[in-house]
Amino acid sequence: MANFTRNVISGNQIIQIKNIPFGITYCEGRKSDKIHNIFKKEFWWCCNQECFENCVTNHLTIKCSHNNEENPWEKLTLFDFIKILNIDCDEHNGNYTIKDGDYYKFLGHINAFNRLLERLYCDECHYLLYPIKTSNFALYTDVNFHCIQDNCQQKSKEIYLTRCLNGECKAIIDSRISKLCEYGFYICCNCGTCCSEEVFKRRHESLKKLAGI
Repeated sequence: MANFTRNVISGNQIIQIKNIPFGITYCEGRKSDKIHNIFKKEFWWCCNQECFENCVTNHLTIKCSHNNEENPWEKLTLFDFIKILNIDCDEHNGNYTIKDGDYYKFLGHINAFNRLLERLYCDECHYLLYPIKTSNFALYTDVNFHCIQDNCQQKSKEIYLTRCLNGECKAIIDSRISKLCEYGFYICCNCGTCCSEEVFKRRHESLKKLAGI
C-alpha cells in the first residue's frame, strides 16, 4: 500500500528519500489545497513535511494501467476496489470537503492504532476508540477520537491523542489526563512540553501554505 520512497523539499530542490516517518505504516499524507509556491505543482503534507510523491496509487487510471500484464488485478489495492465500486470516500468536514478523506482517515486510524495502542481504548467501556475527523494538516491525520458504544456514558466525548512534539520525548498526550496551558494546548505529562511562540509561528505558516488560511 505504500513504498515509502518520497520526494521531499530540501532548500530549493526536490530530493528522493526512503525513510519511514515515525508512527507511519501506511501513507496518510493529506493533499494540500494549494499548489506549491516554488515548484508550482501539487504536493502532500506528511508528518509536517512537504511530500511530492503520495504513495497511494489509483491503478485504474490510464497513466497507471497494466493492460500488457498477464494478471493486472493482482496489483489492485483497497483504494482501487473503492473506486471500482464507486464508493464515495470524500470527507465532508464542516464547510469544506476532503477528497477521499474517509479513506485516508481509515489509514490514519491503522497508523494511530500502532502508534497509540496503549491509550486507544475508552476508559469507561474499554472498547476501541474511533476517529472523529481528519485533522487540519496536523502532524498526523487522526488526533481526535471518541467512543461509539451506545451503552457507554462516555459515548461521543471527544478525546485528543497524539505524540509529544518534543523529539526527545515522544510520549502520548491524552486529553483525558493532560491539562491545558493558558493558550489551549495540552501539556505533556512526561516532559511538560505544550507550546511556544515558535510552535505558533510554524503552525500559522503551514496553514497559510497548505490551505490559504
